[in-house]
Amino acid sequence: MEFVINDFAKSIDLQSINTRFQLFHIDYSKPIQVTFFTSRRLFTERLIDEGANPPPWLLAYQDQQGIYALDPDLWDPETSSGSLEEVIAHEAAHIVLQSMKTEIPLWIYEGFAMLVAGQIPLDDELGPLLTNPYSLDYESEDLYYTIAQAMVVLSAQINEFELVRRILEVDDYVNDSLFGFEAMREAVKR
Repeated sequence: MEFVINDFAKSIDLQSINTRFQLFHIDYSKPIQVTFFTSRRLFTERLIDEGANPPPWLLAYQDQQGIYALDPDLWDPETSSGSLEEVIAHEAAHIVLQSMKTEIPLWIYEGFAMLVAGQIPLDDELGPLLTNPYSLDYESEDLYYTIAQAMVVLSAQINEFELVRRILEVDDYVNDSLFGFEAMREAVKR
């Protein structure tokens, strides 16, 4: 995977990002442009210009043209977790998945990115899945926690490598035996 980064003085371990993608046998040949913003105001204005209403905790986002990230020096340690490399890998995973799929439920879209970026502690017990992830939206208070729970539940059934492979291969998530609405409803009951 190739990244083209704007004039950014900080060091980014691109090899660690590439290693995450190689670990899952994900090959993406198009260069990904990464643009860093040196002020929260400029970062927010860019999103608003695109019609978004960004939450104050947002660190990065992506579109078909690339990844847009806030300078890590501006990240709020109270609301920011993870490394710069995890954030870039997360956004790059969105680009990869979107290049292959068109109909992606939110929880799979975010769960895939979290898995590839290494943002889900699969060996931790996150507690039972209490909410069907199909009911989530970006306004859901427990969005990322519930997605992590769902991915932990699924990775207990098949390993994380098989889980990523299945996400990339399934055509109809809603009716799939692993990812489907009914499968997730049953997972909540357990």
